[in-house]
Parts: sequence; C-alpha cells; structure tokens
Amino acid sequence: MDGGVIKMEGKKQRMLLSRKPVDLADVYKQTTGRITPAEFSEMTGKEIKYRTEFENWNKFIESNFSEYLFWIVYLKKEDEWILVDTSGYDYPRYVGLIERPSDTLAPKEKIEAYKDHYVVMMNDLSKDELIEQLWKLKPFNEKLEEATEYSLLMDW
Repeated sequence: MDGGVIKMEGKKQRMLLSRKPVDLADVYKQTTGRITPAEFSEMTGKEIKYRTEFENWNKFIESNFSEYLFWIVYLKKEDEWILVDTSGYDYPRYVGLIERPSDTLAPKEKIEAYKDHYVVMMNDLSKDELIEQLWKLKPFNEKLEEATEYSLLMDW
C-alpha cells in the first residue's frame, strides 16, 4: 500500500484513503470505495488501539490524534464510520470510509437487518426504495387494512 492506494489484481487500483481531507465530501470525492474487513487488516497490519465517536466532522477535525496511529471513528451527525491513519502526525492525515455490514446486503435484507434503525437505512436506500421494501414486507391483511383506510380518506 502506498499513499492510500491498495493494489488490486492486474494494474487496477482503488483509492481507499483520502489525503488530508477538509470535510467528509472531500473524503467521498477522493475515494473510490469503502474499506472491507480484509483491506482494513491489510492497511493497518494490526489492531486499532482507539475507537471513538464525535458529534460531527467539525468536532472530529478539531481533535488531537497524536496518541495512536490508527483510529476508528463514528461521526454521529453524518452517520458514517471512518478509518483514520495519522501516519504519526497529530491530525487525520488519511481518512477512509469503513464498509458497513449493510453495504453488501440486498435491499430486502437491509430492511431485515435494520428494522429498528430506519434512520440508518435511509443512508442505504432512497426514500422510494425504503417505502417499497417496507410495503413488500407487510402481511397481506395489514396491506389491505392500510389501503382501505387510505381509500376512505381520498376525496373521490
């Protein structure tokens, strides 16, 4: 690995870490994918010593990162898990997006995995996809009752 690039099969490369990002949009712009568990191990070569969360990107960027080389950080407002490589500095020199378990699931499986976390799911599905999947999961009788109630409210 060199400068955030992981060499893949053949000559293809993926950029998994952004260099000195100024905001989360910069991380999205600079990277071509999320860091999988295998890539995570390859990049760090060891266990992460520190895990923490911040209210948002601004609080995160103001922190001192001099204690550890690698950090796993959760940004609450942005609802994003990121890997930080300080490379020995006191600021996040390289930042990458960590793959969530839901990233590899089909939409219906995401619903099953996150039934109690609809806010999280909204980052994985568009509003229409979410509504469609929730509707498909409902039992027929519940659909019928809901459709009947809705039709009574309509001004024909």
